[in-house]
Amino acid sequence: MQLTKSRRWQKDFQNLLIRTALKYLCLNLIKEYIEFIIGGINMSGNVIDVFVEIPKGSNNKYEYDKEKGKFRLDRVMYSPVYYPADYGYLEETLADDGDPLDAMVLTTFPTFPGCIITARVIGMFIMEDEKGRDEKIFTVPEHDPRFRNTNTLYDLEEHLLKEYEHFFSVYKNLEEKEVNIIGWAGVEEALAVIEESKKAYQNK
Repeated sequence: MQLTKSRRWQKDFQNLLIRTALKYLCLNLIKEYIEFIIGGINMSGNVIDVFVEIPKGSNNKYEYDKEKGKFRLDRVMYSPVYYPADYGYLEETLADDGDPLDAMVLTTFPTFPGCIITARVIGMFIMEDEKGRDEKIFTVPEHDPRFRNTNTLYDLEEHLLKEYEHFFSVYKNLEEKEVNIIGWAGVEEALAVIEESKKAYQNK
């Protein structure tokens, strides 16, 4: 009788372990599926390096002079506005305007010109200026825990998106340069533009 009870207890315990393991596996699969749907893409393929030219909060526009290997003050902003995020570009890319593809990094604190930030692509802002179509890749720092769950533009406060859009709509006003706002695009569209700009750079 004692042996029967012991075997029954062992069987019940084994069943409990199996049920617990299956429950844990199912919960993790559901979590991964939800993260995939929210993120919109495989998140392992959207991490890039951004070369910073202008730190957040600056109203000076710096550009990297490749011939001298130093930064040059391109101009001071005509309007009383400042860059709302670190601003730079993706190296070894070529955009439609003949320059490297622009990128914004939504840093918690400003970095510095020449800083390379490992960043996660969350979308893209599209506008037109005197040179034509102009895309801005929007990213967040990969190693900033404050942006751990920021995978798309939808994860940002709507007001922040309005601030960024407002900046680009007015920052050239006093230069008498026309800007036409087209709007926002998602991660997949942004990654497609990045790939196109890489190919353009390789084929130049």
